[in-house]
Amino acid sequence: MNTKKAAEDFYFLQKLAKLYQIHKITSTKVRPSARESWRVPFGTGKSITDYLSNQKKILLYDPDEFIILKEWLTLFNSDLSLNTDTLMEEAKKISSELFKFLEETGFRKSWERILNNSKTDKQLIYQRNNLFDAFRTLKLMHYLRDTRFPMLDISSGIKKLFNILGHNFNLEHKIENYLSELKVVENLLCKNLIN
Repeated sequence: MNTKKAAEDFYFLQKLAKLYQIHKITSTKVRPSARESWRVPFGTGKSITDYLSNQKKILLYDPDEFIILKEWLTLFNSDLSLNTDTLMEEAKKISSELFKFLEETGFRKSWERILNNSKTDKQLIYQRNNLFDAFRTLKLMHYLRDTRFPMLDISSGIKKLFNILGHNFNLEHKIENYLSELKVVENLLCKNLIN
């Protein structure tokens, strides 16, 4: 566990996920405290402090970012990724911003080196997960946010997400009801994935 003053859990889990499989525990519920915090520059505690002092709205990533991420990860984990030029051409078709992010972060060179040095499928899978880890995923999300898809207020974000999913929900409800409805959507999506 590192000693950073914020996001230490994120960094710890990212390192752990490179060595071990992370599992989802569904047999119990954890209810984090909705406590304010002034110790850290970002995160839940800081956001709650800002929200309660009317300094911050609840903002969400644009759902279109997740569509780009899903398409990219599907491509990156496909056989098309075995040719770097093809991979980059296909990435550009998904999103010009995705392509620019990959170019600006030196992805092409790193991926080519991995392809040249991976002797087995197991090594390649391991290197894929290391190269495009949770931290790089978050950097991509921030790049997309900063270049094309600004954050959305909670009502607009939820409405757009539900429209994409074809889920009907009266958005006149209180914000507290959004989370419950998102759980309903998550359960439906998980159920569809299993069936």
